[in-house]
Amino acid sequence: MDERVPREPFIRHYALANDGITLDQADVLWSNLGQTWMRPGTVSCHARYAQRDTVFNALLHFTTQVLVEHNGDPVCKYEHLLRWHDLSSLLSEDLLTTSYLAGRDLHHRTIRNNFNWPTVIDHDNRALISILQRPVSDLHFHLNGSSLNFEINWMSLMNKITGWSDEFKRFKYSQQGTVTLTEEDKQESFYLQVIKAAALRVVLFEYALGNCQMSAINSGDRVLAETLFASNNVDDARGQTKQLDLITERLRCRYGKKYRDGCMVKTPDYATMDSITLATPKQSGNYVFTVLAGERWLLYSLFRDIYGNSRKIPKEVVAWFYAYILIKAQFRTEFVQLNSLVGFANFANYETRKSRFIHERSVYAKLLSQMAAESFLGGGKSRQLEARMVPKSTSKALQRFVCNTDRSIRNPMFQGSQAVNDDNLKYVLHFIKKKDEKAPKDALLGHCRHYDLRYAVKRQSLAVSNLRKKQGAERFRIVGMDAANSEILTRPEVFAQAFRFLREDKATTLKGKMPNDLGMTYHVGEDFMDVVDGLRAVDEVIRFLGFRNGDRLGHGLVLGIDVKQYYAFRHQTVSMTAQTMLDNVVWLYNVGKDCQGFVRASRDLEILFEKYYQQIFGGTGLRASQWDYYQSWLLRGDAPGYYYLPNKKGNHHQQAGWSMYNLNHDADAELARTNDTACRMYAAYHYEKDVRERGRKTVQEKLNDAIITLIEEVQEKMLDEVERRNLCIECNPTSNLRIATIEGYSKHPIVRFFNDTLFDSNHSHYISVSVNTDDKGIFATSLEREYSLLALSLEKKASQDKRISPRQIYEWIDKIRQMGLEQRFE
Repeated sequence: MDERVPREPFIRHYALANDGITLDQADVLWSNLGQTWMRPGTVSCHARYAQRDTVFNALLHFTTQVLVEHNGDPVCKYEHLLRWHDLSSLLSEDLLTTSYLAGRDLHHRTIRNNFNWPTVIDHDNRALISILQRPVSDLHFHLNGSSLNFEINWMSLMNKITGWSDEFKRFKYSQQGTVTLTEEDKQESFYLQVIKAAALRVVLFEYALGNCQMSAINSGDRVLAETLFASNNVDDARGQTKQLDLITERLRCRYGKKYRDGCMVKTPDYATMDSITLATPKQSGNYVFTVLAGERWLLYSLFRDIYGNSRKIPKEVVAWFYAYILIKAQFRTEFVQLNSLVGFANFANYETRKSRFIHERSVYAKLLSQMAAESFLGGGKSRQLEARMVPKSTSKALQRFVCNTDRSIRNPMFQGSQAVNDDNLKYVLHFIKKKDEKAPKDALLGHCRHYDLRYAVKRQSLAVSNLRKKQGAERFRIVGMDAANSEILTRPEVFAQAFRFLREDKATTLKGKMPNDLGMTYHVGEDFMDVVDGLRAVDEVIRFLGFRNGDRLGHGLVLGIDVKQYYAFRHQTVSMTAQTMLDNVVWLYNVGKDCQGFVRASRDLEILFEKYYQQIFGGTGLRASQWDYYQSWLLRGDAPGYYYLPNKKGNHHQQAGWSMYNLNHDADAELARTNDTACRMYAAYHYEKDVRERGRKTVQEKLNDAIITLIEEVQEKMLDEVERRNLCIECNPTSNLRIATIEGYSKHPIVRFFNDTLFDSNHSHYISVSVNTDDKGIFATSLEREYSLLALSLEKKASQDKRISPRQIYEWIDKIRQMGLEQRFE
């Protein structure tokens, strides 16, 4: 299988996967693959190639160009980091690094016994390495999405394959298409493919363990693997999978490394043996990652056999290995976001499956949290991490949750060092934005928009407040509040009262120590219906949630993207609900009044206002001007119940506890509250069934150049506002490139937010920014990688501008590192 790549399928798939590549061009590339990439390399490459044509040689042709070895670990040549990141994200770094080290060790006639190099490898740029060895912080770090989610899910399945049928049925296997192991487009159950991979791994492990001899494979295990590999459906394989689990259990007991904590013993992977983990003492900060050594050793051993004994290795072994890594690579594309789709909904497909094949109380569940924290904090003594988690509905449940999370992260079974402690690991709790499931008719029952979510947020807020008043050490671990998930699902107004309440919440002292006030951050401007919608959300966070000096905006991309390019890509056409369209038009009209382009755009905006106001509010009997409607929008930070006519307003404005924060006391909101028309419109917005029904209808409009120019000016005005208020922006480069429509790292808005004279710009800003990883397990990155990708891409951009040197870019990077430390919630 590895000696021949079929011509027609290659040409067809390559042309379809790469825009602008013709079939003829793909044909030339197919010829080049066979004539160059599959052929053995030269001795000058310092690696041993297979002495026959094989696709495995292609791995060495690439890795010998981009990798070097430093202190026994593989590192990337800095100038190749962008292409390394692209390809390793797709195939996994382990596949590439193990092939490189196998070929290199064969060339130097050495055998490796240490397989605990970094999960995201470093590069050889000493200046950047030195900068990132200084104190550094990761402030936007979702704990459950920042572990080695793919690797741990795969390990879980390879060690126990039965019992996952229901999970695979719920698993939407659609992110990257399907695997084809032969020329025929044969479609198989994804569960069946993973079962086959688990069976192949057993025989490959036994083969590698027995010095790569076929006789070392247990005959019964080989028969089972071949039987499973020939199966056509899961039902036929069901009986054999239980037998396969017995085999993996036998291998775990006999060979797998026993991790101990007192009398408790766990063996995560049968392929991880004591002999390949001895080089990493338990006292080291990366001991927990020894659980990955088994898979790396297996890949390395098989690559050594292929490169060193290419003419003698049994063809069955090569075919088994090829099939195994293809299935594994396909499984990986369902956990690491690599497809070409953008938007938060696409990301959510990955985010919801991050621990799909891990039982809640298994050793793998504990490894998720511990690996997430250790992967960053284990890298040095001067590191600060703010991990984000979802709050609970009672203080007791929240206290237990924080305690259990701490216990998992510091699990002594896999940790001997003190890399993680109370000083360098803190928690930020984030509410989850959700779609409003209430039907408009529920307004007749007095249910406002997002009625259920508002109630859940209230309970969670009170739980946080009550925990901070308890005499438990867990309350010192919580330092901030956030709201995460798709901002299209929920406007900031839903969380306004919670943020105002928690900002003023005062904790009690414990042994003379009192927790600091909670810091505030909010996911906003990441994904939006259009630029106006995103900018309005930023304004709502500032106005309704009372954001001020030192508070942080998560992502904030809408503040820095190219407005004209954004609308040109969409043919200047926007689609959204009628309610959102009306809100955007009125907000843009009133916020943009002092902009130069307002006069040209005002008439068109007035026409749009009349059109959508009549469409939504026409039957209410309320006659409102643009100003009245804008003032009703200013009231959206208030609790809706205060305006529900059957209630008496006094019942909703008490001077104690939660209800004390019913109203937003921003000066503009106070003025709007004196406008009776605005108050009645706000009540209709929540409690008129017809208003809510008509507002949910989708509409489409084509925006003219005058409106788009005004939007561009308002964006600049909002940037000035963020800068004037000294708000901070949490940037997440790889996450932003995968979710938003940004063309590359050098085009990331961070350069506009904090220009620092780096590039010539008519709109330079000096906003406090930080670089973070977001869900680094889903994006296959690290904080060091994020900084380095930014630096290298800017170096390439500046290569034609002799006024900008790499040293200036590194100094810019270092200033951002320092700002990240300043932004911490303490």
